[in-house]
Amino acid sequence: MKISVIGLGKLGLPFAFFLASKKNNVIGYDLNTRIKGKIDKNFKDIEPDLNKYIGRNKRNFKYETDINILIRDTKITFIVLPTPSRKDGSFSNKFILD
Repeated sequence: MKISVIGLGKLGLPFAFFLASKKNNVIGYDLNTRIKGKIDKNFKDIEPDLNKYIGRNKRNFKYETDINILIRDTKITFIVLPTPSRKDGSFSNKFILD
C-alpha cells in the first residue's frame, strides 16, 4: 500500500520506517528539508537502533518535497506533528494549523 507520513520528527520518522518495514511504500514529508540528508546519518538522539531500521527498510521509503504530490499519490496520509500542552492542560494545534 502507498502511505504518506507528514512530519518526520521524533515520532514521525520511526513511524514512517515502521510502516516501510511492513512492505508498504512510504512517502515522507517534513518542513525541515534537511531531514532528507539526515536519513543517511546517525539518529541516536531519536531512537536507539533507528539507523539499522532505516538501513533495512530504505528501499520502501521516499522523501517528497511537494506535499500535494505526497497526498495525491498515496491512499492514506498520517499527520504526525507536535501538539504541545498548554498551561491549562489542553493541547495546542498550532503546528497542525500552520
